[in-house]
Amino acid sequence: MKRIFTIASLGIVFLTLSCVKDKGSYDLKEINEIEITGVENEEGYNAISYVDRLAITPEIKGTLDGAIEGDKLGNYEFKWYVKDADLLAPKRTVIGTEKDLDYLVELDPGTYTLYYSVKDKNTELEWISAASLNVATSFTTGFLLLGEESDGRIRMDMIAMPAGKDTTVAKRVFDNELGLKGAENLIFTGRHYRSQNLFLITGDGTHNLTSGGSFELYDEAGPQFFTTLDVKRPIKIKMLLPLPYRTSSNSGSSRGFITEDAIYFASIITGQYMKNPINRYSATSKDLFIPFPCMFYDIKAYSTAGLFYDITNEQFVTHGSSLAYSSYCKTLQDGNNDPFPWNQKQLGRTLLYGENLFDTYRSSRAIMIDKDENLTIYGFQASMTPTKLLSVDIDSEIAKGISKDSKFAFYSNNFILLYTVGSQLWGYNYNPSVNRAVMLKDYGKPITYLACEYISGQNANHFIIATYDEAANEAVISKFEMNPDANSIEIAERERDVWKTDMKVVKAEFKSAY
Repeated sequence: MKRIFTIASLGIVFLTLSCVKDKGSYDLKEINEIEITGVENEEGYNAISYVDRLAITPEIKGTLDGAIEGDKLGNYEFKWYVKDADLLAPKRTVIGTEKDLDYLVELDPGTYTLYYSVKDKNTELEWISAASLNVATSFTTGFLLLGEESDGRIRMDMIAMPAGKDTTVAKRVFDNELGLKGAENLIFTGRHYRSQNLFLITGDGTHNLTSGGSFELYDEAGPQFFTTLDVKRPIKIKMLLPLPYRTSSNSGSSRGFITEDAIYFASIITGQYMKNPINRYSATSKDLFIPFPCMFYDIKAYSTAGLFYDITNEQFVTHGSSLAYSSYCKTLQDGNNDPFPWNQKQLGRTLLYGENLFDTYRSSRAIMIDKDENLTIYGFQASMTPTKLLSVDIDSEIAKGISKDSKFAFYSNNFILLYTVGSQLWGYNYNPSVNRAVMLKDYGKPITYLACEYISGQNANHFIIATYDEAANEAVISKFEMNPDANSIEIAERERDVWKTDMKVVKAEFKSAY
């Protein structure tokens, strides 16, 4: 609690001192000091905007007045106000002028400091007590669920996780006025440098959305693509970089887009303006290779280096200079005794699936497939000087049912590949010294989504999975945890992390505005 002497009160003191002669004796009066309790809170206050009321009943005592209540209240002025977290120009908003606060929170989502001021009218002295206040909307934090209604129309639900509140499933948080169909992907960038973006990918293209009580749909993606080359329009984003790996802000000042036929990278310090694509082999070439929709990179650091896969020429490639300023790509040189070549054409393989891990080495994994549909796992570090780590052929006799149609997810803390076979979840330890597969669970209904779920809990052991019962029109979304024991292929289901909705879920994307 802070005590504040106003300029007016100090002026009165100075004026009195200047007009009264010093006669050698002083008549000192005791100050009525105020004690405020019931406002300060170590954990702070959490509220959902336009939903929650902030009710606080402080206790006030004066060293001369005792408990300040009843008729004594008229001797004081009360004020409740908040200031936002803007260090340069914090905005002050008064939310109450009574002793007790009962306020419907009508503030934008964000972090505030809540102040309570008690001013003694007789002395003009002011006492203040303060606490933190976090304001969210129902859609500030949680898992956005992208799916389809029974008629194929796109729908978006949200597993809302407001701070200090129970988790709930909010249905139809996206108003699909255009009747969009063909749900493909949902990409949230996180708070990156100047802005955060949420992109909805459909069969028709890319749509940039922003959150509030509902979602607003824009006809075009947020960035401006200024290219002199012949590319597909409308632009359909396949991957947006950097992907968030934490709930707080990412720090990079560059952004990249992989589309159906192009790779764009640029600095976004002055705005999101994309120059010519870099998926070509010279700065003057007009021949663009078809990129695989994944960039391999150090997902935790978001460094200036990464690898792409050229589908046209079946090879892994890198970029010509730092990503934000590169204008072309270049091929990679193999070393002696490498576990695999960067150019896959000679092996008759193409890239089927790719993922960046959260392991100690911050490595990447790729699943390759040949013309006979045999699968091979590659491991490597994607850096300015990329390093090949492993090449393991998947034994289909051991990894029962695995195929190009499986859904895949790599476990970062062990050599385990999770894959689906219809309603079954399997775990395959591809360490050559183990080479073992286990059917982890049969969910009884087709699995529609599977992914590592690192971001919300910063835990690489966590995964999220969704199933769909078409007859009952019911989806079950749940989280499970891998056993980190290197000798084990086991999962433990998290009973508190199970949610249901009535649409087929194709993507679960964690979103946080903090």
